Amino acid sequence: MRKYLALFLLMAISPVASAHTAPTEDGLVTQFTHQLLGVHHLPLTALILVVGLVALRAWYRKSS
Repeated sequence: MRKYLALFLLMAISPVASAHTAPTEDGLVTQFTHQLLGVHHLPLTALILVVGLVALRAWYRKSS
């Protein structure tokens, strides 16, 4: 069951993540800012940042 947990989470989260888009009249900077700093997107942005830093730290330790 554990190996299916990630698949189930992705199936449940994907529709929520693509539930809305910014209007096309908004500029690219506005859309990008919304995706990175929008309150409802901020937890995922923080998670991606933390995972990236942990991966970078592990890679740096492995290379030295």
